[in-house]
Amino acid sequence: MLYAIVVILVLILDQYTKLWVSTNITLNTGSIPLIPGVLEIVNIHNDGAAFNLLSGFRWLFIGLAAALLVFVVLALALNWIKGKFGRWTLVLTLAGALGNAIDRVINGYVVDMISVPAISFMQVFNVADIFITVCGILFCFYLIFGGNRKAARRQAAAAAEDEGEYEIENQPEPLNRGKDDRARRKESERVRRNAAKAEVRRQKAAEKRRKAYQAELQKEADSTGEEDGYSATGGPVISRETLESTARPSVRRAAPAPKELDFSVPSEPAKKDENPEDMDFDLDEILKEFK
Repeated sequence: MLYAIVVILVLILDQYTKLWVSTNITLNTGSIPLIPGVLEIVNIHNDGAAFNLLSGFRWLFIGLAAALLVFVVLALALNWIKGKFGRWTLVLTLAGALGNAIDRVINGYVVDMISVPAISFMQVFNVADIFITVCGILFCFYLIFGGNRKAARRQAAAAAEDEGEYEIENQPEPLNRGKDDRARRKESERVRRNAAKAEVRRQKAAEKRRKAYQAELQKEADSTGEEDGYSATGGPVISRETLESTARPSVRRAAPAPKELDFSVPSEPAKKDENPEDMDFDLDEILKEFK
């Protein structure tokens, strides 16, 4: 839809300039200089192509414009042209071709109005010719330099990304990926070997501590020479049988035995001072004492 709107706008611009030139400038003789000696507006009728080539082949140019119209519609509908740049240059070329085709169908000739006297070999042209020439050359460059193939690869990559299968362009070759896989396997194997060596060192250190503890117990048992119990000095001794049955020292300490509960009623604490008001005095007894 946007392509059609742009084509219509180009056709309006082309037909308006041709109508204005035909109305305001005398045919073949009149001119309006825009930049004196460099650029001017004239009014010339041309029934051929550039440089008056194929003059008189009016229907040939109309047929070519119709064929271009069919090709552009199919190319856009069937996605023959992948990139946006290629699509727009092709559409603008079509707009210029349709602008000149309208003149040939209605008048039998094309109105040219832009002249560049500063360039001797430059022919007079119109707005439609600008779109045909410039956009047609850009479209050819687009095809020559592989713009359509690059756009097709980008579209395929975008589709693969939507499906979760996207792979970054210019990724390493399978040989390089194999090298990376081997490097990752070697690294994981190295980490595994280091972990196994660390575990062996830890077990050896634990065994060494266990043997040192047993040697200490053996030394104490040999120095006392008594069975389990208490020596003459009152210190505990360990028998050889207990030593041999000892595995590794336990790191966990035995839980303390629970305290026995005392259910007796505590006695009332003695009072240090008696309150004189609470004491019971017998005045008669005290007077008898003094008599």
